[in-house]
Amino acid sequence: MKRKTLLRGVLLALLICLLLCPAAVADEFDGSRNGSITLNLTDGKGNAASGGEFWLFRVGDAVVRGSNLCFELTADFAPTDVSLEDLNASSVAETLAQYAQQHPGLRLQSRSADRNGRVVFSRVPCGLYLVMQKTPASGYGFERMNAFMAAVPMTNESGTGWNYDVTARPKVEKKPLPTPTRTPGPSATPPRDSKLPQTGLLVWPVLALAGLGVVLFAFGWFLRFTGKRHE
Repeated sequence: MKRKTLLRGVLLALLICLLLCPAAVADEFDGSRNGSITLNLTDGKGNAASGGEFWLFRVGDAVVRGSNLCFELTADFAPTDVSLEDLNASSVAETLAQYAQQHPGLRLQSRSADRNGRVVFSRVPCGLYLVMQKTPASGYGFERMNAFMAAVPMTNESGTGWNYDVTARPKVEKKPLPTPTRTPGPSATPPRDSKLPQTGLLVWPVLALAGLGVVLFAFGWFLRFTGKRHE
């Protein structure tokens, strides 16, 4: 009986701590503070994905509800009617990205990755953001990055405070190299008759026949002429 009472007391104390910790964190939230979002772009082998253009859209306003920090769609993205209750759902980023692609003028910032694959969006107000990559140019060596959500601020690793400078490491992959196509070359099989036709050797029969024709034509005229004289 005493053990059950002690166990209930421990569980009640843990529950109170869980309820009080978020409240303490929410009380420290400063909505007027600016933060940053940094991207480190590398492939699976650690190669930096330099170049490319990346867009930042503010899609949600930060609001405190009770002891929780929540987000509501901004007026610009309200037409999407997306629920921000589950930000881990891939459909949220996909739907917002489709809308953002159709309304590029809504982007807050536009940046390019440096040679180390680093993108920094600075002076970012508190809120929920969509990070996406503009359609890569033809010479861009990596596949297009999938759009994702990022919040400013986020809770720190211990869950006791806020981190206003957020770092993300989205996955990028190199474009596959095109398969080379073989151009068929000349056949390696030699022809059966290795001797090429000597067209020049066929001229003499033509000349001989032409000469014979002239002789026969003259002989015909001679016979006709002599025949008339005998008449």
